Amino acid sequence: MTRINEISSPTGYRQETRVFKRKWTFLVIILVAAITLNISVSVLKLYPLQFSPSNPSESGNQAAPWQQHSPHKHSDEKPADKKQFSPRQLVHDNSKHILPKQSRPYTDRSGREPLYKKKPFFNKHFSNQERFHQTLSNKNSFGKQVTLTEESEIRQVVFAKVHKAASTTLQSILLRFAMARNLNILLPAMEKTSSALSDRDWRINPEDIIEHPQGQPFDILCNHVIYNHDEISRYFPDSAVRVAILREPLKQTLSALAYFTQKYPPAAMTKGFQKYPYDPINGFLNHPSDFYDPNDIYGPGGSYINNRMSVDLGIDGDDFESTKKNMSKIQAFIKQVEEQFDIMLISDYFDESMVLLRRYLGWSMKDIIYIRGNVARVREQSVWSHKPILTPQTQKTFRQWQRIDYELYEHFLPKFLRKIGEEHLFEEELNTYRKVLKSVHNFCLDDEQQDLLKIPQSDWTVEFNVSRHMCLLMMLDEQCLVNLAKERQLLNLDKKRGKKKNKSS
Repeated sequence: MTRINEISSPTGYRQETRVFKRKWTFLVIILVAAITLNISVSVLKLYPLQFSPSNPSESGNQAAPWQQHSPHKHSDEKPADKKQFSPRQLVHDNSKHILPKQSRPYTDRSGREPLYKKKPFFNKHFSNQERFHQTLSNKNSFGKQVTLTEESEIRQVVFAKVHKAASTTLQSILLRFAMARNLNILLPAMEKTSSALSDRDWRINPEDIIEHPQGQPFDILCNHVIYNHDEISRYFPDSAVRVAILREPLKQTLSALAYFTQKYPPAAMTKGFQKYPYDPINGFLNHPSDFYDPNDIYGPGGSYINNRMSVDLGIDGDDFESTKKNMSKIQAFIKQVEEQFDIMLISDYFDESMVLLRRYLGWSMKDIIYIRGNVARVREQSVWSHKPILTPQTQKTFRQWQRIDYELYEHFLPKFLRKIGEEHLFEEELNTYRKVLKSVHNFCLDDEQQDLLKIPQSDWTVEFNVSRHMCLLMMLDEQCLVNLAKERQLLNLDKKRGKKKNKSS
């Protein structure tokens, strides 16, 4: 009777209507996602991903780049009837299909627990012994089995989503991690069609973000926004781990040039393309200023091909062109990045980056599986298939144009490789991770006979399952996955409000 009265009241009716609309919107998103998935699978089967070392220098018998920095000698230890799938199952609030919660017996041989206190990632005094509070092995010093629970993993992560640096793939990992644990994600408001919070300005308008419990900080940030430490600190505690990612500047810039010229071209980029329609890549490399408007109202934030990685990480955009010639200002910016971020990943070594991130955050291997997203596939006859002609003069011109990004990348790359070289049994875990990724890829794209993929226990992971539902989530495009996260978050918020209302009544 009480329930009927609640629904009959105007407030109760509005509440029920809102929930009803959200659930139907949720269903529509899932149906669109299912259609997108069918298209994605077809494309990926035509253009299969190659699972090979992240860097060509790792192929054959040649040593990996980080091994020259490694203090560890090579170890001789060896890491010891079909159901019909329905995307509608993802709608249920209590669905266990998205990375179910669990405690996990941990047999990670890296010998470390996750960080509980923030420490500088690239601090030269940050030794292996200091990194973790105690050594993890199959048994502790008392001979008892060591078990890590959910509380052992770091759950508050701020990710600076740098454009065209494999950041959409990492975003997918973070969103799936957050949805599995009902964490608060800083997302654009429901009515915003873009998945970016703001990719032209550092300001985050409170009216443009999704509803969340009042008085509570957010847990995860992984959408595009120009990083500003003070602005981000309004929404996240200082204890949240700050993560960023970089890519070799030539690859990153040419990827951005092709993507944005075809998808969302600023006026200056369109003008440059019209000037070099038959070979825009080499036209840009030799005359980059033809693709840039120095008078854009957003400054360098309005461009995607002018030191965009540095822009995304918060460099001062005033008098930007003169900054490229001011080495002291560039060094001050690099120092700022080093102080503000806990981990700097390198997308050219993406798998290595994910293993390093997993170790730092205390996550499981299941948490970092992925199928790469937002990868450009260029037709052979396209003008974007032309190879860059890198003459000495062209390289000089481009390096001058992208000087800040080059200084940034060349500062953090050797630190990243040295950090990997210091990690215990890193290559063994990396090899296991790549085998798991290959199995997941084959299962999600090729194997249509099984409903479940079992990943066996090893020295680097407990046994876990990959379902068709997880495949769907990994292959959703960015906008669909962000919309899914919005709907789940709002449904969880409505449930919490309902519980509070019931308690008060």
